[in-house]
Amino acid sequence: VDKQGAEGFGYLRKINGLTGKEVWHFEKKCYSSIGEKVNNGGMLSTPLLGKEKAADIIYTVFSRTDLHGAGMLVAINKTNGSMLFEVPLSRYSWVSPIAVYDQNGAPTLYVPTVNGFVLLVDGLTGEVIFSQDMGCIFESSPIAWNNRIIQPARGNKIYSFVIE
Repeated sequence: VDKQGAEGFGYLRKINGLTGKEVWHFEKKCYSSIGEKVNNGGMLSTPLLGKEKAADIIYTVFSRTDLHGAGMLVAINKTNGSMLFEVPLSRYSWVSPIAVYDQNGAPTLYVPTVNGFVLLVDGLTGEVIFSQDMGCIFESSPIAWNNRIIQPARGNKIYSFVIE
């Protein structure tokens, strides 16, 4: 969005790797805060490719989807680019979402926001399972190991969450 001015669109595109032609694209209106300290909106994290029961889904986060700095987690059908669901976030996130999978292959998404909230989201329905304010700033992406999530935060903090 930064090249479009104070408002524009963030895009996720599927490109045919053999032809270079666009297969589909998904767009979301986003905003940038322009001034002495620029804060861009758009898709600023790496999309998550689903697997197992979510093998046909791509998850991504769009930042600054309103003038107040909200964000949006979006689930998109890999085949045709249609939106399956969206989850509003109180603030934007630059963090790439991650997933942990249960023994049946169902994903639970972990999504932190810049204002310190962590969310667990059912990766098949978009239902928010858990949300908590951790009172910090999340700007870097987490890692998942089995059912544990390691999340760095600003201020020399590292959180370790266990999903049960």
